[in-house]
Amino acid sequence: MNYKYLLNEKYSKVCITFAWAWWCWKSPIANYLSINFWLPILNSDNLRSEIIENLWYLDEGLFRKVFFERLTKVLSDWFPIILDLSVDREWSNIKLLLEKYDYKYFIISFNLTKNFLSKLYFDKGYENFVPDIDRYLREHEKFLDEYKKDIYVEITDDIYINRLEIILKYLKNQI
Repeated sequence: MNYKYLLNEKYSKVCITFAWAWWCWKSPIANYLSINFWLPILNSDNLRSEIIENLWYLDEGLFRKVFFERLTKVLSDWFPIILDLSVDREWSNIKLLLEKYDYKYFIISFNLTKNFLSKLYFDKGYENFVPDIDRYLREHEKFLDEYKKDIYVEITDDIYINRLEIILKYLKNQI
C-alpha cells in the first residue's frame, strides 16, 4: 500500500531530531512528540541493540549502514519522522539526505551547563558518564559553531523542566 497519499501533505516531509551528547534523555521527548503528532520514530539506541542482539557485538560500520538505509527508505517514501538520536556527529550526512528529499527539519538542541548535566547524570544513575562531560560539551560546541543556524529550539538549564510543553508549542506553530 502506498501511504504517501494517506498522509497530510503538511506533515509528510518533516523530520524532528536532537542535538546533544549521549544520555540526554531524548527518547522521552521523542515519544511525547510521537504521541502528540502521530509520527514514527527511528531510534538509534534500538538499532544498536538490534545489531548487538544479531551479532553479539556492536559493529559500528554495520550500524551506520543500516541506519542510513532505513532513513533513506523513510525519506523516499515521504514519511514524517522523529530521529531519536543526537545529530551532532552525523548532521552533515543527515542534512544532505533531508535536503535531497526536500524535508523540513527541526533540531532541538540541549544547551545545558556542565553543572546541570552532572546533576542529571547523577540523578539518573549515569555517574559513570560524568568524566566524559567535558568532551561532550566540546563536541556539542563544535556542532553549534558550524550549524547554529539549523537549530530550531534550544533547551537550557532554565527551561529544562518545561521542555516538553515548550517543544510541543514551538512545533505546533510549524507543523
